[in-house]
Amino acid sequence: MPEGAVLKDLNDSINIDMSFKKIINNYKGKVVYVDFWASWCGPCLAEMPNSLKLQEKFKGQDIAFIYISSDKDPVGWKQLNKVLQIKGDHYRVNKAVNEEINELFNVRYIPRYILIDKDGKVIDDKAKRPGNKEVVKDIELLL
Repeated sequence: MPEGAVLKDLNDSINIDMSFKKIINNYKGKVVYVDFWASWCGPCLAEMPNSLKLQEKFKGQDIAFIYISSDKDPVGWKQLNKVLQIKGDHYRVNKAVNEEINELFNVRYIPRYILIDKDGKVIDDKAKRPGNKEVVKDIELLL
């Protein structure tokens, strides 16, 4: 796995009680840029190099990049994380968390991005993609 990447499979028994809200609470005090994606999603994969650039732009600042995957195959998810070399915290959702996310944000397509402020408040549930230069301004306003 890439250095600086943490993978958590919410289907594992140790993470079974995890929820999206609990995940976000772990990042209080930081701006959070959430990326909903899957290993089979071409547009998602096309944005990953831009995501790396965005991480580099904000390196050392109070921002967390988290990746929420809807992959059903844990092996494919892990392999692609290794290939992409994306730093940050990666979560493969279970059915309950997937339902929670859809209830909160009506995620019907991916990639989808969300910006959350340092207090844990969702600021933009349809945030700009990492390749959109305007996302830098949006993040800077929250730092």
